[in-house]
Amino acid sequence: MIIKSEGSLIKDSVVLGEVFLDRYACITRSSLLGYNAIGCFSYVRNSILGRYTHIGSRVSVGGAKHPLDWVSIGSFQYRNDCWKSKSSIIPFDEGDGVNIGSDVWIADNSVVLGNVSLGVGSVIGAGSVVVKDVPPYMIVCGNPAREMRMRFDQIHVDHLLKTQWWNKSPKELEGLTMNDPSQFIYDFNSKFN
Repeated sequence: MIIKSEGSLIKDSVVLGEVFLDRYACITRSSLLGYNAIGCFSYVRNSILGRYTHIGSRVSVGGAKHPLDWVSIGSFQYRNDCWKSKSSIIPFDEGDGVNIGSDVWIADNSVVLGNVSLGVGSVIGAGSVVVKDVPPYMIVCGNPAREMRMRFDQIHVDHLLKTQWWNKSPKELEGLTMNDPSQFIYDFNSKFN
């Protein structure tokens, strides 16, 4: 189910499961795997969003590259889908998008450049500019974003990654202690293994 607010748009994308788009959010040429929320005025291009991933407001994910060594940086040279008058169309690779793992939070006013991966459970702090891969459960902040700390110790990270809990629906996760990682891991393994 897709819930779209005023002015939001999904174009040339695959949506699996529930997704919420706040006002004027735009998703293009992407895959959303479900239980995602995209904040106001955010733009996601050519990317894959894992389950339970949330993106804040005014976030740009997977923006296109421009030809810095050509006469012009203008897309009129290589795109024929957005200009009435066209010069000769020259092949140009606008770059890959972003591979976003499950349970990722990208806070307001952040930019995630193309060709990077955000690991499961990672957090991108407000106003950050991500230019390289982020490991699972790592918190990054700044411009350029740098590693601040892990959300959990390595033992908890390993156990959480092993559960792959994000492949369960909210209904299946009902009753599990979500605010205590140690108890959650124990309860999850008792319930599903």
